[in-house]
Amino acid sequence: PSHSAANAKAVRVAFMDSGIDFVKYSELGVFLGSGKNGEMNQKDFGDLDNNPFAPALAALGHGTGTQGTFLTLLAELAPDLLEKRMIDLAMWKAFSIRSLLAGPPFSDVAMTDPRNPFSFVEGIVNRVEAPGTQGVPRLVSVSLGGVTFPQLTQLGKSDLLKKAPWLWIMAAGNEGSDIQARKTACFEDVPVASRIDARILCVGALVRTSVEDRIASYSNFGDRVDLYAYESYDDRCPNGTSCSTPAITAAAAIIAGKFPRLSNEQVKKALVEASVLKEFPVDGILPRNADGSVAERSKRKVRFFDPTTMMTQALQKAKAIAESPSTTASAR
Repeated sequence: PSHSAANAKAVRVAFMDSGIDFVKYSELGVFLGSGKNGEMNQKDFGDLDNNPFAPALAALGHGTGTQGTFLTLLAELAPDLLEKRMIDLAMWKAFSIRSLLAGPPFSDVAMTDPRNPFSFVEGIVNRVEAPGTQGVPRLVSVSLGGVTFPQLTQLGKSDLLKKAPWLWIMAAGNEGSDIQARKTACFEDVPVASRIDARILCVGALVRTSVEDRIASYSNFGDRVDLYAYESYDDRCPNGTSCSTPAITAAAAIIAGKFPRLSNEQVKKALVEASVLKEFPVDGILPRNADGSVAERSKRKVRFFDPTTMMTQALQKAKAIAESPSTTASAR
């Protein structure tokens, strides 16, 4: 779709996903940069072309839902940022029909084999090492996961993640496991010395119910998960940590747009400090005791952030950080 150029000071947000269907949902393409006039280039590592489009076929429609969530919340909470073109989007396709045909099995070949040109890890390497050719984003929203460190090591890039200047906002994953044990999301398999956790924000999912909100039974959990948001904010993305993640990305983009002097680490800090530490029950079928009686529902204490009701306090936290002496001094 044709559109005006983004503002020179626009917040650049990249989505690592399957691509979007902007034929069916044309509004999703309006804020995608074309690579001209300072906007973000759409060069994909999913099929090595310049087109972020992907047919809404099975997993290939995934990016449509995540980006729909992002824009839905921005339109509700900060329409001025969209109207003034203060948001510039990129879709870094992580897989496509072409990558599906690259060789079986798709999940291994396309996502984890660094020798394959369609590899998720290879794509990360390309983006981190040559960001100037595509425009450097403030935020990168990642609603997919996998083991990355063995492949980075095989490529001789074990410390690569420390070079990425943006804030990674990443889905915690949907295996219902302790993320620190499973190590398949939020770069948890990467040693602490080879990553910068202040620039990684890991997102879990909550389920809304008529009685009480609950932690989604599928959501990975543990101390590594920074924030939990609701599993759905838009009907294009119904559930999963894939859908809670772009909600947090939208909140981060609003903070970055309204307080451009904040570092990416400070954007994360504002969101975490604005969240509420609260105990929630875990959703799902209740287990049975040995005598056949229904066991109590387990509970976990987690940090909860809902952009639709908590954005005001997040902006207040961001304002306080922006006006702090340390931030003012660094701005000079």
